[in-house]
Amino acid sequence: MCLAATLALWRHEQAVTQKNLWANFDFALRQSANRIEQRMAAFEQLLRGAQGLFDASDLVEREDFRLYVDVALSGTNFSGLQALAFTPRLPGEGLGDFVAAQRRMGVSGYRVYPEGQREWHAPVVYIEPFSRLTERALGFDALSEAARREAMFKARDSGAMVMTGKTRLVTEADGEAPAAFVLFLPLYAKGKVLNNVAQRRAHLTGWVFATFRMGDLMSGLYGEGTPGLDLSIYDGVTLSDEALMYRSAKTANPSVSPDKAAHEYIAMANHTWTLVASMRPEFEQRYSSNSADIIAISGVGLSLLLSLLSWLLLTARARAFGRAEAMTRELRESEERMRHMAQHDALTGLPNRRTFRDRLEQDVKKSRRDGLPVAVLFIDLDLFKEVNDTLGHDQGDVLLKEAAQRICHCVREADTVARLGGDEFTVILAELHDLARVEAIAQHINQTLAAPFELRGEQAYVSASIGITLYPHDATEIDDLLKQADQAMYVAKDAGRNCFSFFTPALQVAAVARMRLTNDLRGALANEELRLYFQPVVDLASGRIHKAEALLRWEHPTRGMVGPAEFIPLAEASGLIHDIGEWVFQQAAQWVKRWRQELDPYFQVAVNQSPVEFQRQGRRSAQWLAHLKTLGLSGGALVVEITEGLLLDASPGVTEQLLEFRDAGVEVALDDFGTGYSSLSYIQKFDIDYLKIDQSFVRNLKPGARDVALCKAIIVMAHELGIKVIAEGVETEAQRDLLAAAGCDYGQGYLFAKPLAAEAFDALLVRQRDDALAN
Repeated sequence: MCLAATLALWRHEQAVTQKNLWANFDFALRQSANRIEQRMAAFEQLLRGAQGLFDASDLVEREDFRLYVDVALSGTNFSGLQALAFTPRLPGEGLGDFVAAQRRMGVSGYRVYPEGQREWHAPVVYIEPFSRLTERALGFDALSEAARREAMFKARDSGAMVMTGKTRLVTEADGEAPAAFVLFLPLYAKGKVLNNVAQRRAHLTGWVFATFRMGDLMSGLYGEGTPGLDLSIYDGVTLSDEALMYRSAKTANPSVSPDKAAHEYIAMANHTWTLVASMRPEFEQRYSSNSADIIAISGVGLSLLLSLLSWLLLTARARAFGRAEAMTRELRESEERMRHMAQHDALTGLPNRRTFRDRLEQDVKKSRRDGLPVAVLFIDLDLFKEVNDTLGHDQGDVLLKEAAQRICHCVREADTVARLGGDEFTVILAELHDLARVEAIAQHINQTLAAPFELRGEQAYVSASIGITLYPHDATEIDDLLKQADQAMYVAKDAGRNCFSFFTPALQVAAVARMRLTNDLRGALANEELRLYFQPVVDLASGRIHKAEALLRWEHPTRGMVGPAEFIPLAEASGLIHDIGEWVFQQAAQWVKRWRQELDPYFQVAVNQSPVEFQRQGRRSAQWLAHLKTLGLSGGALVVEITEGLLLDASPGVTEQLLEFRDAGVEVALDDFGTGYSSLSYIQKFDIDYLKIDQSFVRNLKPGARDVALCKAIIVMAHELGIKVIAEGVETEAQRDLLAAAGCDYGQGYLFAKPLAAEAFDALLVRQRDDALAN
């Protein structure tokens, strides 16, 4: 019996020791990941400071850049950083002039390498600290290398910082080089709107970037080694020799059991590393206990002496039971700590996402019993990212902890405040006897969070956007409540921030309406609900119709006529645009065949093509041209209308299709010209045939108006490039006369005709022919 008790106590002590060991191991792993994340956050701030230098100045000269780097690096440990650099974005042509200018500015022997014809170049112009080693990078074209190019384009399109994968620095000597990586941050022209990818691409001026050796970075954090752990870092999530970037052990240790290793993902700058840690013997010794061995030895010895020392038995039993009680208590405390860690946010101590959901489920069940409603508040901190970027992640964490405390002080102890992650918090208000209390609490939270936060001697300001939903008034299912609170929060954000918004059925109605309309659209082709309309394009010199634009309408069985502005975005999002676009083309081709054969051998129909259609795999241009040939039509029967955004985002596949259209005689019109980027280089590159002046310029045309001058400038420029001009939205004779006087070639708008059903438009053309014959 004594041996059985000893065995039980020994097993218990072993379990406690193992739990304690793993708790410390998990903490050490997370601490290592945190140290790396904090160091990378410091590098991010350094790079953002360089970005700010360019944003604040019309011209940043070499000496300005050197001074910034000197000041930023002085007195600060940036181990691992090799250099900070700047590279402009340059077009493929004119590179010789750029090189000559660099040499005139004192950079003797400057050249761009590696040589090669590329659409864009990004040669290194400034690099600091400047040394014989970093000098090698001057003139290196960063866009020539695939890993760097991918990261640079991601940064360009997102406006965010992006990290390359594992790479080799150009400053390294030939031969095997240490693992390295590069951080890129884009630069844009000052004062430009950067709300979407096309705008960011159009206004990109260059990049600032920083280069790092992974081994030096880790040495700066841990010196010669990590205490008690072997650390390895892999690029991405695959643990392979090719992805290995760092290993603290001199060689891999095949004897390390997987049971004594763990990993943590580190996500930053649009990239992921995998940090793998394994225990070394000294780590196990530090956090292991010999209590289990002592219990075993003592128990066996006690058993042997039992017959002679019976009076000690009672003492030993009492001591053993006391020890067992202490160990049980310690185990319970350890389990409680582990449970708390699993259920709470590590930074703020608030319940985490899983606990929040559990409590909401309990509060909903209780509400079903007592009939008292429950409110869910989604809280998103406005402007937190700016504070985090300016003052650093450590101060951002301080702000999040204080924000959590402020929110807690606004509610009762019985209410739940949770952190979902990042700068998002939630509140559950249960047992609501008075719904007015919800609004009062939301106002209190807004006021409390709007007060300044004291961070490192600086006052930081944030606010909160709050979305509110009620159970059971708004929804009876947990997922629906969470979705509705999130929708209401975005309404508050769109309303100007620092406010709250209750969920309304209108929000859900709009979401459901979009879903139902998409489902209805799936059957529109099969049910023959789509209609093709045509609007004439009139020659302003003769007043005759030689062209038309094909316009799509949807005759919904219950909603009536649905405009393209409502259903085309749904078609693009769902992928239905491909089948719909094909139907439009085939219908337009049939009608233009009739009009060319019977009314006007040179008649043209313009078909709008969505960027989504162009970017689909497989060349639609070849299919369309084959279909025209089958109908006995030349390419000149068709005009393809595209947007400026397509040209700015043109991939090789898009470019190939446009050039194939051109070679086959299909003309291309650029729609809504003047509202986007109006880049002459793209217009020339893709051999555009028509510019369509957007109706926003035409609408306010009157003698002496600024829009008249703009229209004239567009017309003169287009004619110089051999391009004809179509003015959209012509509604009055005065507008038509001003455009004709300015030399505009064609007009389109309600002055001439509204979009007409195909049969009505056909009748219009017949009347035009008959009138011409009669005269």
